Amino acid sequence: MSRASLRALGCDGSTGCKVGELRSLRGSKVGYRAWFYCELNRISRAIDRTNRVNDRVRPGAKWGHGTKVLSLRVASVALASRSFTDTQVARIEPLLYVPIDSVVIGELRNLGVERPFRRIREIDSAKKFFDVQRALGAAAKECPISPAHPHESRSVPVMTPASRRT
Repeated sequence: MSRASLRALGCDGSTGCKVGELRSLRGSKVGYRAWFYCELNRISRAIDRTNRVNDRVRPGAKWGHGTKVLSLRVASVALASRSFTDTQVARIEPLLYVPIDSVVIGELRNLGVERPFRRIREIDSAKKFFDVQRALGAAAKECPISPAHPHESRSVPVMTPASRRT
């Protein structure tokens, strides 16, 4: 994506996503999903505005690229910054979606997980996005991640709540 695209998405250090609103959700899946949809619509409009002639982002501009950008942004601000208390992080973390990128798609392929897409731009519906999230959630339950490094499988490096104080 171009610098203008990243700036429009709030990924250049500007305020961007309204991540601070997550503090008031109190661990509500319904509330988080509603917030996610609102922010995703905003990001989708910015992607459309800044990538009108870029066919590489279509048809998955919203559910592929948009969800990746939003998921990465939320994880980096909510989990890896000092913007949230440990209690708030503990409430928000289980609600987060895994950012889907070429690494995740490749790992799903290597594991033999059926998926109706080969590239991020082919994730063009909520159904495809949430089907992958459910598959990743089921896999995580079968293969728990060590508490010392709970985020190694994510595409974004984040700090654990205990390491945020050091």
